[in-house]
Amino acid sequence: MKKILIASSIIFAVSMSVASAQTYTFNSDLSVGSSGSDVVNLQTWLVNNGFDIPAISSNISSKGYFGSQTKAAVIKYQSSVGLPHTGYVGPLTRGKLNSSSIVNQTPSAPLLPATQQGINTVITGNNQFAFNLYNQLKDDSKNIFFSPFSLNNAFAMVYEGAKGDTAQQIQSVFGFPSDNNDRQSSFEAINNDLNQATTSYQLNIANALWVEKDYPLLSSYTNTVAQVYGGNASTVDFVGNPVGAVNTINAWVAGKTNNKIPNLLSTGDIDSSTRLILTDAIYFKGTWTFPFDPNLTTPMPFYSDGSGSTTVEQASMMGRSGETFFNYTDTGTLQALEMPYKGDKLAMLVLLPKTNLASIEGSLSADFIKQLQSQMNDQQVVVSIPKFTFKTSYGLSNTLQSMGITTAFSPTADFSGITNQGQLHIDNVIHQAYIAVDEQGTEAAAATAIGMTGAVASLTPVTVFNANHPFIFVILDTQNGNILFVGQMVKP
Repeated sequence: MKKILIASSIIFAVSMSVASAQTYTFNSDLSVGSSGSDVVNLQTWLVNNGFDIPAISSNISSKGYFGSQTKAAVIKYQSSVGLPHTGYVGPLTRGKLNSSSIVNQTPSAPLLPATQQGINTVITGNNQFAFNLYNQLKDDSKNIFFSPFSLNNAFAMVYEGAKGDTAQQIQSVFGFPSDNNDRQSSFEAINNDLNQATTSYQLNIANALWVEKDYPLLSSYTNTVAQVYGGNASTVDFVGNPVGAVNTINAWVAGKTNNKIPNLLSTGDIDSSTRLILTDAIYFKGTWTFPFDPNLTTPMPFYSDGSGSTTVEQASMMGRSGETFFNYTDTGTLQALEMPYKGDKLAMLVLLPKTNLASIEGSLSADFIKQLQSQMNDQQVVVSIPKFTFKTSYGLSNTLQSMGITTAFSPTADFSGITNQGQLHIDNVIHQAYIAVDEQGTEAAAATAIGMTGAVASLTPVTVFNANHPFIFVILDTQNGNILFVGQMVKP
């Protein structure tokens, strides 16, 4: 089977594999085969590289076979790319011709401008997916950390090439707009906004396609991924040099995540049937608008089973002096605190249950977060929250299948919008994340970041937010509500 791997770091690696490889037979007159793709790619290469082809173009375009002049041109082509000079278009030459069409692709037609409705649809779908996935991963004994938006970006790239039931199931789980222009223009606008240069914080999201060197992708697909998602295609040798392929991809991921996700993939994640890996990486580093005072960070009890529990661990609880106003609300079952990062765009929203995580997990949804935010207002709050660092790693294939994406992982998957070279299906979905929260701010790679705040003394009565037991947190864009990271802090 031909396979896709989806990796996320967030990187998100989707691994795709193929069914049995298609074979080609060439007779003595060097027939090109019925599809004609070889002659089109060869002719394009000859023109792009300055060959004089008028005398042989009729052989290529109409007769469908290679004459002596065309054979000489094939030998020149093979020589230029380091292949044996046979003059025949066999599998190796075919792969080189097709991969060159990936690199030398023509631009897609411009998209119509994104609408606010389209952007809202993408964000709402992402936020609901965030909590649907959280409910699949939740374990009150473990820390959780992932980036729903990284996974959304990666699967949006997969969705661009999916058809039929395969596409419908992906769309249902992620809530993508079904209209191509609405979906593509919205993702393009959101990603461009996230990647805007600023001196206040670092936030970058990047995508890439990694293609087996002899495996052709449709130019319509690679054009769309490049234009909309900024995901350029690079060829690697999964079959002949799996270690080199893994090292190349891991180096790209490490570079995009400030070396916080250095080894997303291992050679065990690919095999001889791997044909395509899609990756998405997201990196964030922000400074608190109201940083904590390191001199006030103190070892204190953390009740890992919930407020008032008997299971006690030690945590480095951060605090700050002075009076500070935060966006805050108390619903009766939980306290919600929004801690802004410098730049007035991003914030960490902390949900601290009055008892335990189970008391609020059933309420979590995109609508619940919107309603919670509408109830928040500036209040003077004394904050105490643990300092922590941890990493997470998830294999999400089974989880996503249980959420409704089944056909994409099966031999009946339809990814004919990606390639016409045989059956393709998703083999694995890998997601890794890193989070560090300290007195100055938050650093998160691939998935999500958490952390916050301190303690204060004041003559005026103030609200106390003492995160000395498990809590849920999200890092979001306060301007549009888009959730970039989701986490659960149980063990500091």
